[in-house]
Amino acid sequence: NIRNTEKLSFDKQQQYEVLVKAFDCGQKRSTESVAVHIDVKPVCKPGWQGWDKRVDYEPGTGSKQLFPKMHLETWASSGSTDLLPAPSSSTNWTASLVTDSGRDSDLIFRFDGGQAANIPDQVVPQILTDQFTIATWMKHGPNPGLRAEKETLLCNSDKTEMNRHHYSLYVHNCRLVFLLRRDFTQVDTFRPAEFHWKLEQVGYTVKILICNVLYH
Repeated sequence: NIRNTEKLSFDKQQQYEVLVKAFDCGQKRSTESVAVHIDVKPVCKPGWQGWDKRVDYEPGTGSKQLFPKMHLETWASSGSTDLLPAPSSSTNWTASLVTDSGRDSDLIFRFDGGQAANIPDQVVPQILTDQFTIATWMKHGPNPGLRAEKETLLCNSDKTEMNRHHYSLYVHNCRLVFLLRRDFTQVDTFRPAEFHWKLEQVGYTVKILICNVLYH
C-alpha cells in the first residue's frame, strides 16, 4: 500500500510519480521498479469560473466580450432536481403558472403572490444534507407599500396545522434569507438557522430589484 504522510494540494502539485520496489518473504528485492502515477484532483469549490481579474482592451478595436466562458460552477451531484420544469403529463404542477419566454427561449415563470407551485413530495428533497446547492434566477418587480412583506421563493413545511418550515428561501426587508432548521435528531447541536444576504456587494441594480427603493 502507498500512503501519504501529509495532505496533497492540487494548487501546489497536480501529479506525482512514485517508484516502487517489491520484496519477497526472504527480503529479496525485485530487479526492476514499477512507476505509480498519482493524479491530485481539485477540491470542489462552488463559484464563478472562467473570468480574469484583468482584461486588456485596445482602443478602436470595437466591442469585445469580457468573459465569454464565464459560468457558475455549483458542483451539483447527478441527483439534481428541477423544481419548476416545463409542464407535461408527468410534471403537471407547473401547468397553472403564468409563463413568459426569456432570452434563448428559456421558460420563465411569473409569480404575483396569488399563485404558487405545489411540488409533489416524491420530487422535492425532504431533508437537505450538509452540502447542497440551490440555483435560481430571479427578477424582483415593484412591490409598493409592502417592504415588510415576506415573499417566499421556496418552502418545505409540515403537512399539519403547525406548518413548521424545515427550510425556506425568501425575500424580506431588502434581504435574501435562507432558513434551515436542524433535524430532530440533532436538537443538541448548535448551528445557525437563518442566513441573511443584503446583496450590497452586487451593486445598485440588485437593490432596486430586491427593495424597489431608490438609495442615495
